[in-house]
Formats: sequence, structure tokens, C-alpha cells
Amino acid sequence: LLRQGALISLVSYFETLEADLLNFYYLSYPSALPSEGKLLSLADLREIGSVEEAEKVLILKEIDSFLRESTENQIEYSTKRFKVDLKCAQPYFNALSEVILRRNLVVHNERIVNKLYIKKVDSEIIRNNNIKEGDQLAIDGEYLTSAIDTICIFGTMMIQQSWRKWDEKNIEDADTVLREYTYDLLVEKRWEVVNKVAHYASSLNLGS
Repeated sequence: LLRQGALISLVSYFETLEADLLNFYYLSYPSALPSEGKLLSLADLREIGSVEEAEKVLILKEIDSFLRESTENQIEYSTKRFKVDLKCAQPYFNALSEVILRRNLVVHNERIVNKLYIKKVDSEIIRNNNIKEGDQLAIDGEYLTSAIDTICIFGTMMIQQSWRKWDEKNIEDADTVLREYTYDLLVEKRWEVVNKVAHYASSLNLGS
């Protein structure tokens, strides 16, 4: 039960990170809000009372719509809408998608594999773990650790790529955060994560 709760919290934390990034971007560039999401009724506008508050409402609507999309659509959205290059994180797309889909099974289907999970999860993951429709998936310690590592690696890359695209004047701050995070991972002896984060860092043009 604790591991299931941890998995639910982990994915919720990741979704909060996504929401924070969208909120930052649209508050910085409100004109970038999709036109299809800019519709408010006259009654809404009267209740809201100001342009600034109306922008916040529209941003929240866009974030809510984004979080309802599949992992694949979210990544496509980020690439096309924000021009954030996430190729560096591509090796972790499938694992991330599986973690989110398994969370959905925990919340909605008592961990029992359904057709949607089989359809959406990468076939190699299905084959390597001998997963079949109707199986009840376990959330053991090894799986949970792997899921945490996947979120940490993907989240780090997503933050850094967004930061370097949207706030180029403060890239040195992004460098500092990345170096400090890498050091913390070393201290925590999280070798798998630090290896991948450091490999990613080596591909960047760090200021120091």
C-alpha cells in the first residue's frame, strides 16, 4: 500500500512540475496561449474583473487540458508549442509513459492490466516483463526505485531544456543548479541517475 501510494504521489509530483513549467511560460508569454483556449463568456469576464486575472484563468484551463493528454501528446505539445528540444530525453519516453499508465491502473483498475495499457506501453517493455491483459501488476521496491529514477532524469532534462530556451540571460543559474544537483546525487550514491544526468550535462555548453 505504501509503494502504491508512493507511485501515485510520484506521478502527481511530475504533473505538478509540468503545470509549473506551463504556468511560467504562459505568464511570461501570454500572447502564446492557443487561440482555441482564449474563449471566455461576458459573464466570466465580469466575474473575473481584470485582464490579468482573465489570463490566469485561461492559463489554468490550458494546463488542465494539457495534463489530460497522453505522455506522447504532451511531449509533442512541448516540442511544437514551446520549441523545447526534448531529443535528449527520448530514451526515457517509453519508461515514463509506462510509469504514468501503471499509476492509472493503480488508481482506476486495482493494478489489473487492461487493453489500453497493452496498447499504449512499449511492446518491448510488455515482452521483457511477460505482461498480459488481466495480470495484476506488482509495485515492488525495485520497480518503484526505477520509476523514481526515470522521473528524476526526465524531469531534470525537461527543466534544463526549458530554462535554457526561455531564460537565456540566466543560463549560468541553470548551470549552477545542474552542477549542484549532480553533486547531491553523488553524495546520495544514486549511481544510475548521476551517470545519466552527468552524461546529459556533458552535452551542454556549460559556462564553467
